[in-house]
Amino acid sequence: MPKPNSKHDGGYGLFQITFQKTISDCWNWKSNAYAGKARLDQDILSARSFCEGVLSEIPPARRYLPEEYILKEAWTRYNGGPKARYWDPYKRTTIEIDGETKDTLVKRTPVSDSQKHADAVWGYYVSKPWEE
Repeated sequence: MPKPNSKHDGGYGLFQITFQKTISDCWNWKSNAYAGKARLDQDILSARSFCEGVLSEIPPARRYLPEEYILKEAWTRYNGGPKARYWDPYKRTTIEIDGETKDTLVKRTPVSDSQKHADAVWGYYVSKPWEE
């Protein structure tokens, strides 16, 4: 019998499928991986749309939206569920990049476990330990 992870949030398997899981996602590792990849791909698309929407009132030349921001939003959604957010949808801030003023996103507060997880995944992703 498959068992959920030790956090008891209902996550099963390699991709810790928690939301909208099927029996196959729990029992079959290939199904689990396929469902996890499909969900992450959808979360990346949703995250990109959300982040671009928050900055939509800003002229494109003034927007600062690196891929890191989109991936952190996607990983937060993947880990925390469809309503989880990394970035605050109502706040923006300005920063200086190479002498130019840019508008960008503001991290939600208080910081959630899903946001902390996204930060940890980002650190792992950029360190690329698989290339060592």
